[in-house]
Amino acid sequence: MNEYIKRIAVMSYNTGDIDIITLDEGIKYDDVEEFLQNDCNYNQDEIYWMTFDKGSINFLTNADFEY
Repeated sequence: MNEYIKRIAVMSYNTGDIDIITLDEGIKYDDVEEFLQNDCNYNQDEIYWMTFDKGSINFLTNADFEY
C-alpha cells in the first residue's frame, strides 16, 4: 500500500486498553509496525492494530442496541 496513515488504533490483548494515535505527518502503511515497535514501544506480540482515516470513536452500552 502506498497510502499515508495519520490515525492508528492499537488494542492490547493483555490489558484491554485501546489507544488512538494521531500523527501530524502521515507514515507509509508498510512502516506502521516498525513505528509502533520502535517509536511507541509496543510489543507486536501483545497488540492488534488498525489504521483509519475517517469515522468517530463511539462508547456504547447495551442500551444503544434494541433487543
